[in-house]
Amino acid sequence: MPKYSTFPILIDTSLYLSITKLKKTGYLEPFSCKSGVITWYRKEQPIMSASFMVDTVEFPSYIKVSFDYNNEPRTYKIALKPRESNLGKGEYYYFICPHSGKQCRKLYIQEGNILHRTCLKGAMYNLQVRSKKERFIDTKFGAYFEREHILSQSRQKYLKRHYKGEITKRYAKILECFEQASLITEYEYEQLVIML
Repeated sequence: MPKYSTFPILIDTSLYLSITKLKKTGYLEPFSCKSGVITWYRKEQPIMSASFMVDTVEFPSYIKVSFDYNNEPRTYKIALKPRESNLGKGEYYYFICPHSGKQCRKLYIQEGNILHRTCLKGAMYNLQVRSKKERFIDTKFGAYFEREHILSQSRQKYLKRHYKGEITKRYAKILECFEQASLITEYEYEQLVIML
């Protein structure tokens, strides 16, 4: 009898609902009732769609999500909990997980259920499933491979390099990455190519 696969669920590649996305697209305005459709893509191909309705008029506020899983319709009514901003700029909303009751800003869709991250049994992030060799290469040569990204960050229009005469943390991190990339010798790069 064959053994069941033990591949973990990867949180990074799971489908999810996000408070941040709902807020940016204007669905979480106070005292409103709006509906829309979310479509998830993988490699530019649509893999799933869900219709939703956000109601912040009623108390407690909620989002109703409807989608098909294995040709079976599923509907979830998820409570939204408002919280005062610590900056005094209105309210922030949080999902209340229908299974665990935890507050969160992201809910993941797994096997037709909408769950908090901690309810995903055996779930891991991509970094946790990488081999020892991949982790070594990333720590040793990561800055070398990321230099184009770092260069584009250093050229951002509104990047603050100094604040009150001191280098900002963000700019210090960019400089550190440049320094790490410049420390890699040609010999070490050749050794990396041989390792791969």
